Amino acid sequence: MRVVHSLSSRRGAQHGWLAVLGALIGSLMLCNASALGLEPETPETKPASAITATTATLNGVLNPGMAGEPGTYEFLYKASTTECVGGSVAPEPAGIALGAAQEPESVEVASLQPGTHYTFCLLARNLAEEVTIGPPATFVTAAEAPAIMEEFVTDVSSDSTTLNARVDPKGSETIFRFEYGPTVSYGSESLEGSTGAASGPSMVEFNLQSLTPNTTYHYRLVAHNSAGGGSGSTVDGPDRTFTTQSAGLGGFVLPDGRAWEMVSPLAKRGAVMEPLGTRANGEGGIVQSSANGGAITYLSDQSPLAAPDGEANLSQLLSVRGGEGWASQDITTPNLAPTDVSVGRGQEYRFFSLDLSLALVEPRGRKSTPLSSEATERTPYLRNQVASSYLPLLTPANVPPGTKFGGNPEALNPEGPVQLAGATSDLSHIVLISSGGVALTSAPIEGLYEWTASELRRVSVLPESEGGAPVRGALGYNGEDVRHAISEDGARVFWSQEEGGVPHLYVRDMGKEESLKLDTIQPGASGNEEAGPKFQVASADGSLAFFTDTQQLTEDSQAEMRSPDLYECEVIEEAGKLACNLKDLTAGAGVQGVVLGVSDDDSYVYFVANGVLAPGATAGNCSNEAPERVCNLYVLHNNGAAWTTTFIASLSSEDLNDWGGANSGSVRKVTSRVSPNGRYLAFMSARSLTGYDNTDVNSGQADEEVFLYDASANRLVCASCNPSGARPAGVLDGESLLVDPAGGDEHAWSSRWLAGLIPEWTAIRIGHAMYQSRYLSNSGRLFFDSPDALVPQDVNGMMDVYEYEPEGVPSGARSCSSSAEAFAESSGGCIGLISSGESDEESAFLDASESGGDVFFLTAAQLSSQDRDDQFDVYDAHECTGESPCITAPVIPPEQCSTGESCKPAASPQPAIFGAPSSATFSGLGNVNQQPSKSAGLTRAQKLAKALKVCRKRSRNKRLVCERRARRAYGSTRKAKRSHNGGKS
Repeated sequence: MRVVHSLSSRRGAQHGWLAVLGALIGSLMLCNASALGLEPETPETKPASAITATTATLNGVLNPGMAGEPGTYEFLYKASTTECVGGSVAPEPAGIALGAAQEPESVEVASLQPGTHYTFCLLARNLAEEVTIGPPATFVTAAEAPAIMEEFVTDVSSDSTTLNARVDPKGSETIFRFEYGPTVSYGSESLEGSTGAASGPSMVEFNLQSLTPNTTYHYRLVAHNSAGGGSGSTVDGPDRTFTTQSAGLGGFVLPDGRAWEMVSPLAKRGAVMEPLGTRANGEGGIVQSSANGGAITYLSDQSPLAAPDGEANLSQLLSVRGGEGWASQDITTPNLAPTDVSVGRGQEYRFFSLDLSLALVEPRGRKSTPLSSEATERTPYLRNQVASSYLPLLTPANVPPGTKFGGNPEALNPEGPVQLAGATSDLSHIVLISSGGVALTSAPIEGLYEWTASELRRVSVLPESEGGAPVRGALGYNGEDVRHAISEDGARVFWSQEEGGVPHLYVRDMGKEESLKLDTIQPGASGNEEAGPKFQVASADGSLAFFTDTQQLTEDSQAEMRSPDLYECEVIEEAGKLACNLKDLTAGAGVQGVVLGVSDDDSYVYFVANGVLAPGATAGNCSNEAPERVCNLYVLHNNGAAWTTTFIASLSSEDLNDWGGANSGSVRKVTSRVSPNGRYLAFMSARSLTGYDNTDVNSGQADEEVFLYDASANRLVCASCNPSGARPAGVLDGESLLVDPAGGDEHAWSSRWLAGLIPEWTAIRIGHAMYQSRYLSNSGRLFFDSPDALVPQDVNGMMDVYEYEPEGVPSGARSCSSSAEAFAESSGGCIGLISSGESDEESAFLDASESGGDVFFLTAAQLSSQDRDDQFDVYDAHECTGESPCITAPVIPPEQCSTGESCKPAASPQPAIFGAPSSATFSGLGNVNQQPSKSAGLTRAQKLAKALKVCRKRSRNKRLVCERRARRAYGSTRKAKRSHNGGKS
């Protein structure tokens, strides 16, 4: 027997007596149900009302002819055009029938299917459980409008594309079509398709052909359903755009009148050229171009030339451009025995001067060979590349008598107790840090020292107000963030010292031999001695220092724990003594992580903060552990009178990654760069900051893209976003060996999907970086890596090197203009390939000259007529000018040889910069390919066949992408699926 409850749908005023009546009926049922029971009258079914797509009210009348006995009732309903029995029951539990004549009953039912026929009837039951069922009635739920969830394009070529959309038919068969055309009026439409009887969202697509090259098209999806025989609903998707690629399929031409020049040696003896980045075991190493682009130093896993004695686990190479081409030398230092594997400690070479003529070296071997007759113990050296000579920084002549500075040569630690901490860009002033109780001056304590002209002076000395005692100290912030911690003239050094667990920041004036504490609490400020400053960056002349601090150092400061402010200290003199003119630049902002960068003249400062400092920003939460943490990217600009703050974009905590937290102090993982003049900022983000849909076409995840901000125009563009508007085809971190040689969490973009990539700072050991590759110039030239095909010539489906140039760059006939084929309306600039886009392996950016006229990259493509193997080589995309023309080199046919000795290339005199060889030298004849692509001159069919051959070496997913790109660029022989020519108006 059903348990009878009071009917909840009755009016509130009847609720109480209905409950009493229900209890009475229940008692009667238990006492003598059969004595009270009379067969119930057949109920009358009334039409349903209040019908929607998913709900309806079912109506009926009990005892339509005369009063009857009390009992219960329920509605039976089913998705059917004829039957009501065997489906669902409402209400549940059953409602109470009072027995009154013409007693109306109604109940609302939910969770119905849109556009569906339902049949229902009313069932009456007396106390004796006798049942009668009224006649059936039928209704149709409304057809719910389909939902268009996303629209995007893939495979955009010069004359074709595939339109894609995800549509939820809401339970009804939905007819769809794409409308498209050069304006928002469209004018053409695709053939119609159907989702069928889909129960959930469906992906739909249509391939368009015969489009006009280099044209922006508008498109949208139109979806209609008419279930149940009604008029149905029609939904128009939002207007979207895509731009077809240019039609130029001739010989590939590098932008800016560039030509490829092979930099690394032709014969490599099995050596592999190394990419940027810390390797999995923390070996590190310096890759750096000279400022003028005439030289570059880089790494190989072993020497490609004659190996020096006891060579290191990585070899340091130096290549210089001469009148006849590039010549290379292995500058790895010799050792008495092979060196141990470097685990997290980096390589011998720590710093290079801007022109690469000088270098600082820390020999790694436990039994390292003395590199100078002046050296008596293990010591850092200053190497002169021109003279191939080594000057020991420490000798008995510049340390106190009896000082042992070389450590135990038999110890397992491959480094001595005295190490390099930093240097000026010309290496004329070098800061050393000693440990293990080694004192390099008369003060009997380890610490920081400045070396200049073979003289040592103490750096880490407290101010007189704090006793004036020497302490150990660390350069910059903890020796990790040392950007301009040494002024370019070496006159001032910024350093930190921890006291009682609290760090403090100081500057040492080397000429005055005076120290000044920067984080001094000013009059009227509350202070907070439980916190401490973090040095960020200083000006080149040492007159300004920027640091963050959770202390309230000024009266207007609102800093607090986990919410630091950014301070500016102007180092001045008052009454002949150093003083700090301290300003809080971001009161209450909650600055996050490290300052992204500062211009050379310190007039631009880029940083990220939680606070609202300018219009457009909203309160952020990147310092909290929230699922969606967003904070604000700002630029501070000093126009000579005052600082102004401008909001740039909102970034996520994932964009900031390891360097984004308030407790981070290292620049090592920072993937952003400020141009020297401060006008431009390049950075990475997985957020759609410019409206481009960066959802990866393969993974469905948001891809990291490369953005460029122009402070002069206050304009943000996505440089790496596909100019066609197509969704990116990215790569997961860890799948790329060149851009992520370490894998795992060694990089800032760990476990991220990458459609655009700019490099981190170059680490000399774990957690310590001193050099940043020049991927952004003062003119806004930006170089980045991308696995996406941003131009038609990129057909290999692999990582390639790209250049972005704003309109008008470079100046002259080669400048980017809106009429150029490479111009992208979406970014207001030109996109061009630096690598070939045809290699069957990845290519990766290494470094560039200050102007961007020379771009160095790693590739396995044979871009020079002299490149005869498929191994990775270093190339220079050189901008040919009157001052620095392209090098014309003859094609050298392969020698006919029978022995290994006869097959070796002949040596030629090395450039003067090398001087006498210290290990081994190679010189080549130009290494220049005047035909920029090895596919130049081939027919389209030959190019397609060649590209498809490359694709077959890929894994399945990458092979499909590669083949699709190749056919898109060179013409497909397959019948395009559901192609549509011309459309219908």
